[in-house]
Amino acid sequence: MSSQAQTDIAMEEIDRLILFVQIPTGDEATVRLCEGYVRQLVALGEPARRRVAQVIDSEQVINLPALLGLMAAYRSPEAAEVLGRLLDTGPLNVAEAAADALASQPGPWAAGVLEQALGHRDLDVVAAVLAALRRVEPSPTCGAIVPLLRSPHRQVRFHASSLSRRARCLDAAALGELLDNERDPEIRQVLRESLQERAGGGHPSDAGPGLGGTTP
Repeated sequence: MSSQAQTDIAMEEIDRLILFVQIPTGDEATVRLCEGYVRQLVALGEPARRRVAQVIDSEQVINLPALLGLMAAYRSPEAAEVLGRLLDTGPLNVAEAAADALASQPGPWAAGVLEQALGHRDLDVVAAVLAALRRVEPSPTCGAIVPLLRSPHRQVRFHASSLSRRARCLDAAALGELLDNERDPEIRQVLRESLQERAGGGHPSDAGPGLGGTTP
């Protein structure tokens, strides 16, 4: 068998696995099967990752969140570049899927890509990125979080307040000033808890993803 024929067979196997990853999962057995396909593709290395990137950029996508989760599983600079680009240029649903994919593979590489997206011009994207950052370590730098505490976007302020609490970004005086100017009850609760922790020297904990709703 020629080397080209072997290459073609290998690519056919990669395409088959990429298709299987995109099949919707429901029960535990199909979830395990999908996880196995992801592991196989990651084990196939850079040729498979490049093919995944090509499919993402094509019109062959069946299940974009699943493909982006697969890309994140490579945990490589090249995967980070693809997901970061989608965060920057994609419409909101694509940016949200990219943020979720990065949060599914937590670590410094994912946190770094997400933090870079905090300067996005679309505040809905920023809110999605902040929500994802609450699921990864390390926390973004206080320099990236603090300016967002005064955002006009309610979800941005909520998630930024929770991250600021976790990272202990603000002293009591700054927290008190924010509390005086904040009218949203859930954000006020996060700020009050942050202030109490500062006053009592307690250890911060994240406010939890269930708070905050979905409306800016």
